[in-house]
Amino acid sequence: MSRFAPPSYPHLTATMPPMPHGLAEAMEAIPGVRVKGPRVTASWHAVPILDGLLRGVGVTAADVAWLQPPQGDASWDEVRAALDGVAKPFVLDGFLTAYQREALAFTVNRAGAMLHHPTGSGKTVSAILWAAAQPHGATVIVTRAATRAQFAREVSRFTRYEAYALKPAAEVRKRDRWQGLADYVAWCRQDGQPPWIVVGWESIADHTNALLATGVTSLILDESHKGKSGKRWEVLPLAEDDAAAIASVKARGGFVKPSQDGEGIVGIMPRDNTVTAAATLSRAATRRLATTATPVSDRIRDLWGQLDLLEPGAWGSFSVWARRYCDARPGTYGGLDTSGISNPDELVARLAYLLHRVDHATTHAQLPAKRRESMYISGAEQCDAAPGFSREQKAAAGNGPAALLELKLAEAASKKRKAVLSRIADHVESGHKIVVFTGRRRDSDDLATSIRGACRKATVWCGHGGHSQNERDDIKRAYIAHEGGCVLVGTGEAWGTAIDGLQCTDAAFFVMLPYTPGQLTQWEGRFTRLGQDRPVCIYYCIAEGTVDEHVASILLDKIARVERVADGGSLDGASEALAGLDDPDAVIDSILAKLNG
Repeated sequence: MSRFAPPSYPHLTATMPPMPHGLAEAMEAIPGVRVKGPRVTASWHAVPILDGLLRGVGVTAADVAWLQPPQGDASWDEVRAALDGVAKPFVLDGFLTAYQREALAFTVNRAGAMLHHPTGSGKTVSAILWAAAQPHGATVIVTRAATRAQFAREVSRFTRYEAYALKPAAEVRKRDRWQGLADYVAWCRQDGQPPWIVVGWESIADHTNALLATGVTSLILDESHKGKSGKRWEVLPLAEDDAAAIASVKARGGFVKPSQDGEGIVGIMPRDNTVTAAATLSRAATRRLATTATPVSDRIRDLWGQLDLLEPGAWGSFSVWARRYCDARPGTYGGLDTSGISNPDELVARLAYLLHRVDHATTHAQLPAKRRESMYISGAEQCDAAPGFSREQKAAAGNGPAALLELKLAEAASKKRKAVLSRIADHVESGHKIVVFTGRRRDSDDLATSIRGACRKATVWCGHGGHSQNERDDIKRAYIAHEGGCVLVGTGEAWGTAIDGLQCTDAAFFVMLPYTPGQLTQWEGRFTRLGQDRPVCIYYCIAEGTVDEHVASILLDKIARVERVADGGSLDGASEALAGLDDPDAVIDSILAKLNG
């Protein structure tokens, strides 16, 4: 049982005396302040602004309930005690960094909080432990569809709970442990654990009612910038005598108000979109945590949607918020121009209550030299393989099992191009240097082209066997010298062995998986070697339903056994820990046996 009481959102109130003309309007111009007759309701971080306004005009509120602040930070000892028996023992025994422990102490008592930490800094484990420390009701995790399965696996890795990756019915396979959400919830009831459900941002609107039915208490909004949009309502002109239309608007959760021009009425209805679904979930939950490396990806206006998801209603409507903090003014072609910024110091002071920020220098000073992360890609997230594999398979079949396996791995790699693109873009946005190993030359070219389109400000190189050694040396020198976000794409064959200089890399993506201990040693050794000047995260990109799963099951899943033998996390000299699979032929035979079984 948690040592913390479920936090509630602090609505603070006061009773106002007769007010001077214009004071009510001035109070309502503060985001998070509502005036209803003599009663004023304010969010906690709006109180200092409201209090300053009242003092400035000499008005003293009565029956004040805003003198006591909401519950603040916990101590790490309190968090650790709450996680004891819930988190896996290794997590509490030196696994977490100082900033992760600080983040948990900061967020665990808050009804809404945001972790603004760089990509690759361990936000996932922090978010999971935040939810595990308050095991009341269901936890719903909203993330990208491509990372649903990965997030669910991380819950099992770090806690004693089993999570369910909610996916479309068309993707459910007979061998899946649970055939649907109802099946999983029934299992949780029988097992006595609270439900942990992972859903994609892309499909949240399709599952809102089912998620609400689980009794969601803790809501994790991973990559919260995907919920930045403030377009949650649509306006429908109405005739004042159209009773049926008015009733329809109200039945759909909307309301009716006079139109802005004062002529007639309009219906305001919730849009049927992702952010509306997220807002519905956030209002049902009692605890909300957002994680993002880029809360403001374009303009300061990007913040409002995320803040309203974390503290529903505490930041006012978007129009009020934009006038206060985006210098909103009439647009050239109608509407509001919200591209500016105003009152930045006031906004920063308010954000301090719910925002836990860690910079890149801090995270990288505390991260281990090498981390591995499996990135599972569902069938729905896979794209079509590049043409030509059917023809090549016939030729490979005559060249032995190794050739056939390599071709199947290259085909799987070809299907992962688009899915890994958003994760690469996140790292580039954080100013990281990225290396991507893929299967064939053509796939390297295609992926490099896609990255250039998605990361227009980043420098992207592509090098493989179709380039001369001199050309690849020039690419390597340029990559080493480059400062800031950049990407080097190439084949594992061209860059995975005997290359020195890539140890300046922040993240490496193995889009084509290595399948022997020797390859693992060589590929990872490009980044963890003498002269390494930063930690590196190595992503193993695994396409579900392909040969990748078989490679992972017999090789990648055994890495932990290797690390118990090899000091420092290196595979060098530890291939015997892979249950005799240091023989490449044995590995190939095992994979093909699984594949053909």
